[in-house]
Amino acid sequence: MYDEVTGEIRLLRLPSPYGDHIHIAPYVVSARDASGLSNGAVWTALERKGLLHRVNSLTTTVTKDELDYNTGL
Repeated sequence: MYDEVTGEIRLLRLPSPYGDHIHIAPYVVSARDASGLSNGAVWTALERKGLLHRVNSLTTTVTKDELDYNTGL
């Protein structure tokens, strides 16, 4: 769910790969580049850096800062 006011994306569930890619809101990501989605330590590190916040164990809000983060890919 995309919030046009804040620029944040709420993930109601973790997306599953579709072939070699994953759909997250209006974005398409290579499944290889998103391999950390199943790693809890990745989510904890992103939350600690302020790039997302977890609403509960199943719902996560990705912040505008994370969406704007330059990964170099």
